[in-house]
Amino acid sequence: MSTISKTTFTFTVLHRSDEPFLSDDPLHEAMERSMHGNAVGWETGSETVEVPDTEVPEELVELGNDGNFFDIDLGIGTETYMVFIEEEI
Repeated sequence: MSTISKTTFTFTVLHRSDEPFLSDDPLHEAMERSMHGNAVGWETGSETVEVPDTEVPEELVELGNDGNFFDIDLGIGTETYMVFIEEEI
C-alpha cells in the first residue's frame, strides 16, 4: 500500500460564452460563479489512485511543489539527533 494517494476531480461548468474565466485561479472563479453568480457547475467525477512512494517527489513537482512536502510521511529525513547543551553553573 502506498503512503500517498492522488485524487483528481472533474468540475464541469456551464457559463455565458461572453464571460470566460480569466483569473489566475479559474477553478476558484468557476466555483464562486456557480455558487453566487451566473453559472452552473458541479463536480461530475473523481478518481483516486495510489502513488508509489518513489514517484511522490515527481508528482509534487508537477503540482508546483519542491518535491519535499511528504518527506516525513515517507520516512525521509527523520533521523534523530541528540543535542548537548553546556550550561555554566
